Amino acid sequence: ILGIAALVAINAFQENLYDQIISQSKELLGADLVVESAKKILPNVKEKLEAIEGEQASEISFASMVLFPKTGGTRLVQIRGLEGGFPWYGKINTEPPAAANSFQKERKALVDQTVMLQFGVEVGDSLKIGDSFFEIGGALKSVPGQSGIASMVAPALYIDKQYLAETNLLQKGSRLFYNYYYRFEEDAKLATVLKDLEPVLEKEGLDFSTVESRKARIGKSFGNMSTFLNLVSFIALILGCIGVASSIYIYIKGKLSTVAILRCLGVQSTDVFAIYLLQILVMGFIGAILGAILGSAIQFFLPVIFNDFLPVEITMQLSWRAILQGIVTGLGMAVLFALIPLLAIRRTSPLRVLRVSEDKGGKRDLLTWGIYGLILLSIFGFAWWQTKNVLEGLAFTGFILLSFLILGGVAKLVMLAIRRF
Repeated sequence: ILGIAALVAINAFQENLYDQIISQSKELLGADLVVESAKKILPNVKEKLEAIEGEQASEISFASMVLFPKTGGTRLVQIRGLEGGFPWYGKINTEPPAAANSFQKERKALVDQTVMLQFGVEVGDSLKIGDSFFEIGGALKSVPGQSGIASMVAPALYIDKQYLAETNLLQKGSRLFYNYYYRFEEDAKLATVLKDLEPVLEKEGLDFSTVESRKARIGKSFGNMSTFLNLVSFIALILGCIGVASSIYIYIKGKLSTVAILRCLGVQSTDVFAIYLLQILVMGFIGAILGAILGSAIQFFLPVIFNDFLPVEITMQLSWRAILQGIVTGLGMAVLFALIPLLAIRRTSPLRVLRVSEDKGGKRDLLTWGIYGLILLSIFGFAWWQTKNVLEGLAFTGFILLSFLILGGVAKLVMLAIRRF
């Protein structure tokens, strides 16, 4: 139940996250095109960038200490000197809301709200950046495309770009980052601009991002996280299936006398096998349904847990695909593991009614080994489906098999020790 719940919750979370990334793709970037550089751009390249038709904005950012005279506290922050109307998609959320639009018109700064709480400063207090003082114009709550975790080391602090020179921090040796933002009226314009600009950017070693590239990058990052969590959940499901196999083994062991009586009454071994298989299917299906219900409930708490890592606001909805996938995967694995002890029914002789102590069973038949093969194939198939890589799927399956062999070896040693001592 818990393994299926984990699979359903994580797959539903992944599906909802992808939907939100697609629907909020432009808010992830805040512009149609961003050109990024970790060095000062040469004049000839800068002329080409400034000649691009469309709305433009620029930003210089760097890490620096700031001083809060009110409390005497200092903090490492990411200074962002912004010029222009960026962001065009989404918005800079501040308290008060008007501060996001007014800070560039006045000598004011937007300070991360957690920093303001940490140092006990309020809107209207002053702060010092380098050699210059600024008034705190508002508390910065969020910026398009930036997750909360990104602000833990060096939270953002926004001022107007024209005041950066007064701080005397833009000196030789300063680690500066340059961003140029563009917005176009038509999507076709972006393709035309990139066709002319891309060779220049590659020659100068400059990076650029579009809505599609940022969407793909974020989708890949969270896809990797979801794949990892899915594999962890699958291991939890396998451990649960080992418990299922152990329970079925004990259950069937207590029912072998009943099976022998049924055989004496003329019931075929396949029919007896079908009776207990049906019981397992019903119990497994109930467990799978309970796991799906639990997982569907858990998924609504995942955005709270991952909130600081998410660059988009996520609204959770039930994912029937994730529910069906969890039920099928969980039920299939549970039945496969349960079949191993269940197959012993086929070899139960009617003579067990008279000679219980003599019934030791036979060697594992080909069907049992076939079930083991199906289990390994299922593990590989799930890993391959998640990672989209044959070698990684084989490696995952191999390590699972190695873990099983180690656990089995430890169990044998414990049993030998108990018999000996």
